[in-house]
Amino acid sequence: MKVDLDVFHEDLAFVRVARYSGAVLYHEVIEWGYAQIKKYDNLPTFIFELVECDENQDMFSQISVFHSKHLRANLTNREHRALYGIAYKRGFYSKENPCELCTEKTALKNLENNPHILERFKEIFPFIKLD
Repeated sequence: MKVDLDVFHEDLAFVRVARYSGAVLYHEVIEWGYAQIKKYDNLPTFIFELVECDENQDMFSQISVFHSKHLRANLTNREHRALYGIAYKRGFYSKENPCELCTEKTALKNLENNPHILERFKEIFPFIKLD
């Protein structure tokens, strides 16, 4: 199947923001990448470098300037904080290990007020089970 690059870039931008917010782990981004490779036959070549990068690298630095200029998540601050709410729900942040950018209460309230972020997360990462 041919990939729509605009949709792919939007999804990848969301994946990148989810990773940087702590809502997904390194291996989950890799799993997403492999799913894209299985699904589409005309992906940009950097996707192969992304799925093979070392865990200690910034995996998104593998993206060329040409493609990276298209990676705009276009999330509001509240939508971005909703991703932190997902990270709290998944146990990646806690009262003992809080997020430096927003409190648990703020993150969870933003998640509650932006249910479309949770739906998008579930759509992008169907292999991650959330309560």
